[in-house]
Amino acid sequence: MNANGTDTLRNAWFPVVLSKDLSDKEPYGLQILGYPIVVWRHKGKVVCVEDICPHRSAPLSVGRMVNGVLECKYHGWQFGANGECTFIPSAPHKDPPKSSHCKEFPSLEKYGSVWIYIGDELSEEERLKKFPDFLFVHRNSSTLVETSVYRDLDIDHGLMIENLLDPAHLPFTHEGTLAKRSDAQRMDMDVIWNTLTRNVEKEDDEDYVGCQTIGQRGFKVIAFTPNDLDKNIGNFTFFSPYIMKLDVTMKKSGRRMIQLQFCIPVTPTRMRLIVYFYQNIIPGSRYMPFFNRIMAVQSDKIINQDLELLAGQQVRLLQGARPWNTAVSADTGGVIYRKWRERAERSKPWFGGYSASGYLQMANELKEGKVVDIENLGAGGSCGVMFAEPPSSKFNSAFRNQLFSQSFKSLVKKSAGLLIVAAVAYYFFVHVK
Repeated sequence: MNANGTDTLRNAWFPVVLSKDLSDKEPYGLQILGYPIVVWRHKGKVVCVEDICPHRSAPLSVGRMVNGVLECKYHGWQFGANGECTFIPSAPHKDPPKSSHCKEFPSLEKYGSVWIYIGDELSEEERLKKFPDFLFVHRNSSTLVETSVYRDLDIDHGLMIENLLDPAHLPFTHEGTLAKRSDAQRMDMDVIWNTLTRNVEKEDDEDYVGCQTIGQRGFKVIAFTPNDLDKNIGNFTFFSPYIMKLDVTMKKSGRRMIQLQFCIPVTPTRMRLIVYFYQNIIPGSRYMPFFNRIMAVQSDKIINQDLELLAGQQVRLLQGARPWNTAVSADTGGVIYRKWRERAERSKPWFGGYSASGYLQMANELKEGKVVDIENLGAGGSCGVMFAEPPSSKFNSAFRNQLFSQSFKSLVKKSAGLLIVAAVAYYFFVHVK
């Protein structure tokens, strides 16, 4: 939290890329809250630095990997572990000075993702305490199957968080995938705990305890239909500043589904969504070939239904509309989030650009014939951020569906049912016989 007691959007660990998508063959450019960042593998270890060459401010993400080090494509300066400059081709006889090293960001590789911390200066021990390990207690479960998907979206990340807190839109937006219009009925929400905008505690709730453990704030709401209390809707938990958790247990069968949804803010109108699914709803899915791909295709279909509305909502907000005009009980979670978000934005968490005043000073000194001290460049001042990305950046808006050929998607559509039946039969043959 900052000095006035409100959470900032920066003080957290952000998963930014799945481990399988980060190779030692090329750098990976991205942004978090507009901060330009580049990551790569150096001898198997993840290196994460500011995406700007200490020499001439060229983006390092358009560079190349040479013998395990990142080489800037402009003048060939090379960077290794911790972003240290290891070689300058135009001055090979000198050891690179400290000013030639990159600004490094703390990073971790856990749970199949690369995580980055861009928040306030903390000791390593304090940073590690903020890591949300408690969310992954089901990762090695013998009963729940894990799958993960990601998607880049051209919307504000907060719109997606509010959407994920809103089960009342399912019968209409997701007709044909998750629900149907005839499912619509009265829906209410109760607050289980809320440390985001109020001081409502629940010390016997595992999510409340976890949230307190990492020093963050959040809330949990439960949605229910008063006219049909047997209907399964679930618990919705928000962990500041960007994590959503949906937890549903089927009342009749006892089967369970958990979704961990990481809504990463890239720019004010762009985000990356990384989702971990844990479920035992589909019997035998642990043994199904291509199950993760099938889940990715289905996930895209559902997200596309949301995106049609959220992208339009984004346009209206840019035109000056308000995110909320009226609200009912079913909107409780979204309203709590928006109230906190508007307060958290006052801390100005977005990247504000590099200093400009130093360069103006250099120009004036050159006019006067003075010797310029380049170490003073960049001190003071600020400039507006353009949120532009280098041309090689992997952080793009390509739909996940484009990773699959039409023939593959057709095959999935035609054979998904057959695969499920075969997997169930195999499961019972091996484990039940």
